[in-house]
Amino acid sequence: MQDRPLIIADVGHNVAGIKEVMHQLNNVNAKYKHIVVGFVKDKDVQEALSLFPKDALYYFCNAQIARALPAEQLNEIAVGLGFSGKHYNSVDIAVKAAKLNMADDDVLLITGSFFIVGEAMESLGIII
Repeated sequence: MQDRPLIIADVGHNVAGIKEVMHQLNNVNAKYKHIVVGFVKDKDVQEALSLFPKDALYYFCNAQIARALPAEQLNEIAVGLGFSGKHYNSVDIAVKAAKLNMADDDVLLITGSFFIVGEAMESLGIII
């Protein structure tokens, strides 16, 4: 989505998809890895999050749909798994917070549900 700083969006919304996304993210050379993530309520969030790197900077959020897992609840699950980050009640605010914290040699991964990536694209002004 952007080169400098690098912004990647991927709808890794199931375990197989997330495994591939994390494999690719491991190959990205960046000073800090920022991750904007959110899921819908019917996913196995604990299993999905267990595949994410613990040392990334997290921005937990929820899409503006009824099926969205609330960002605060996602944050609680993540903290229970040893992650740290902040939660945001919208994708737009999470993306803006991540961009404010990034340097040119960082990477931002936006992932989780299709709804998260779709709202992030809107936030970044990318036409869908």
